[in-house]
Amino acid sequence: MTTNEHKELNKFAGYWHTEGIIPAANTVPEIKISGTDTYEWLPGRFFLLHKVDVFVGDDKNETVEIFGFNTQSGKYTLQHYDNKGRSGFMTATCDEGVWTFLGETLRFTGSFKNEDKEFSGIWEQTTDGKSWAHFMNIKLTRSDNAIETILKRADNNGEETPGDKKLSEEFREKELLQVERDWNKAIEQNNVEEIGSFMSDDWVIVGTGGGITSKNEFLGWIRSGDLSHSRMDADETRVRVYGDTGVVTSRGTSGGKYKGQNFELYEWSTSTFFYRNGRWICVHSMLTPANKQ
Repeated sequence: MTTNEHKELNKFAGYWHTEGIIPAANTVPEIKISGTDTYEWLPGRFFLLHKVDVFVGDDKNETVEIFGFNTQSGKYTLQHYDNKGRSGFMTATCDEGVWTFLGETLRFTGSFKNEDKEFSGIWEQTTDGKSWAHFMNIKLTRSDNAIETILKRADNNGEETPGDKKLSEEFREKELLQVERDWNKAIEQNNVEEIGSFMSDDWVIVGTGGGITSKNEFLGWIRSGDLSHSRMDADETRVRVYGDTGVVTSRGTSGGKYKGQNFELYEWSTSTFFYRNGRWICVHSMLTPANKQ
């Protein structure tokens, strides 16, 4: 079961443009950092897959990291692997909005700002585990517009490549598909709070009979026990993203009870999502009877 700590990780989910500076020291000049960070929920929404793709000066650095929460220790955990053959482990805490990442020789302190559209702070390093020295400043800026959210490489002119745009679109589609799966799981578990978190306040659904049901009505039926689901299966799903709008069309079986009567429906569902504040929110759904082939 997901906890509030797991939900706190959702602030990281999405695309980020990364920039930073390693200050000049002695005879070593200032080094600039530029690239991207992406955080993608893994199935179940317990762990984030974090990918770092940056240039530190002229040196390309790529890292893959698993970011989650350990309910036994009460701390977040981060296990990473990079393109230099290195790996490492860190723990993290969030105290009143201040995040602290702690490794064997590195420590980060920072926080979200600007309505969670910026995540910034400082990295420090130690050689003895006691005294810490400033290492670098880092800032991640969220890219909410899928067209502008291109995974920029540190080329001289800062323009995206066709490959970057394709990767951005594929990531968004994969992210939206996972949202659809998580929403279906919440419906199958009849978790009213979780179900509602995927919907906008003005969400409506058009049923197979042509009737329109609001978010409050739909959640009210589940809360009262009039409507319950025991099955939400999909045998075909199509996902398309157009800027900040996404459309998910799926065919499958929904089953459960409505006012004490069992039901099992094979149908098409089409849901329209908008990308708001770093996450996909459904604004409209429509059901249509499907023919079994």
